[in-house]
Amino acid sequence: MSQNQNSTNANDGEENNSLGFKKEYWQDGSDSLYPLKSKPLWQEDATTSFSDWKITIHSEEDENEDSQSHNSTTYYVHKCYLAVGERSCGYFTSLFHLPLQTKESEHSESILTLPPLCVTAFPTLLNFVYQEGTLSLNKENVVPLMELARRLENRALERKCKKWAKRNMEENVDGCSFVMLRHSLELNMEEVQYACLGIISNQFSCMFGVSSDVGCVYVRGAGVSDINGIYKPVDHMGTQSGGAP
Repeated sequence: MSQNQNSTNANDGEENNSLGFKKEYWQDGSDSLYPLKSKPLWQEDATTSFSDWKITIHSEEDENEDSQSHNSTTYYVHKCYLAVGERSCGYFTSLFHLPLQTKESEHSESILTLPPLCVTAFPTLLNFVYQEGTLSLNKENVVPLMELARRLENRALERKCKKWAKRNMEENVDGCSFVMLRHSLELNMEEVQYACLGIISNQFSCMFGVSSDVGCVYVRGAGVSDINGIYKPVDHMGTQSGGAP
């Protein structure tokens, strides 16, 4: 039987069953059932998707306030996605293998307190864990995702973020280096801070004809002044503490 004939038979053999799944007949005569829906399972109803774990996210911003009511978001997830596979999180793998009963295992829930930037980026991390090819990186989420990957020990996500950051920082696409610097300062990620400052310093030197050996860059609004690789905090007005701009 030719390849075209196989393809035709496969298309003719497609049918929908009562559960909303599509049956497709493969060339070897076997069939496979798979969902028509394409969104990640964590976005589905917790009961029908057989969720067996919860992740409740609190913002550090709320924890620092005196308000009695704090906003939180709960995600109904699945242990097999979180802890198994190349896109899994080492944090959950270790947690689910603990031999002793913990408060988390007793309630089947992890409660995480994260910086506001990481709270916003958390659904993107879940999408990456659940579905290959769904990761959409940009200058606004790459640094928070790097921090989430570090905290939850997701090496695959960390590698992808660093690769994207290196490529876009060197080209400084759409001011990428400045946005990443601001986020890395907010998240206290010194490695990213130095990388951003190095790129900005080189671009500053090329733009104004200053020797790159000077290594001096002053970034207004970013909250940092770097001289010869030493960064010092500055106030929100863009002046160094105790000095003139």
